[in-house]
Amino acid sequence: MDDMKNRLLGLNQKKMLKPDAVPSVNLPLQDNGEDISSRSERKRSILREAKIRLKCLSPKKVCETPSMEPFTTPTNEKICSSCFGTQKENALLLERIRFLEKELEKTKEETKKNQRKKIKEMKTKAQIARILTENKSLKSEVKKLSKIEENFKNILTATQINAVIENKSKIKWTAEDISRHLIIRSISWRAYEYWRNQIGIPLPSASTLKRWCSKFSCRPGMLHDVLLVMQKTFHSKPEAERVCILSFDEMHIDRKICYDVSEDQILGPFSKVQLVLARGIMAGWKQPVFFNFDTTMTKHLLYEIIKKN
Repeated sequence: MDDMKNRLLGLNQKKMLKPDAVPSVNLPLQDNGEDISSRSERKRSILREAKIRLKCLSPKKVCETPSMEPFTTPTNEKICSSCFGTQKENALLLERIRFLEKELEKTKEETKKNQRKKIKEMKTKAQIARILTENKSLKSEVKKLSKIEENFKNILTATQINAVIENKSKIKWTAEDISRHLIIRSISWRAYEYWRNQIGIPLPSASTLKRWCSKFSCRPGMLHDVLLVMQKTFHSKPEAERVCILSFDEMHIDRKICYDVSEDQILGPFSKVQLVLARGIMAGWKQPVFFNFDTTMTKHLLYEIIKKN
């Protein structure tokens, strides 16, 4: 109360000593000769060291300690050796944790890459298996088609077989096909139309045969189209009917100029023509195979005709 009164009245206040104050001036010596001030200083140092140790041991104080870089100590605060060792271990553990986290990320990335690689390999294996299966089925189909083609080779031409296999609607016929089918049509046109329309055998139409016949080549020299037709005609004939001879004759003709519409050319004037016929010995057939104007038969020409026949 007196202290508060003095403060309100502005009077001199009494000096209050602190609880830990120790007198240090004009103190008498102790029995052992030690100064009281030095003893108080020693007590203060002991108390200060005890406070520092308590602060290091207290968990709250450790948590409240500001974060520091590894292996560094604060300059404005004293830390004991045990606390410094703990901080050092914590820093090492943090570095180890960071390193392990990086390694974990790398491992995850490698695992993802390996998974993608395995998925890709599995897809590739599946594709290879599918391709092998398709290849096997295609080989079996090719084998079947080859067998069919081999069986029908003596019956149908190559063009007809391809038309059947590929199911073509438009067919490009060769001269061999036309000559062969002309023979079939000459035997029976009704049977020819029946095979073509009812059975479905690929055969040239009547208009195709007529168009080819209209372009039948009869130029002077070897009659190649005639030889082709003869080859197809006598292919199935007996050997005796195919035996033949070649006969040639030279005839005189009028010396006139004429125009060949089919070949679009002017012929003449010629005085004679050389004609070569193939005649059957055992069968009564004959067919011109060569003709030319103003040509004399020689040994070399006859040999060439025989070789081509």
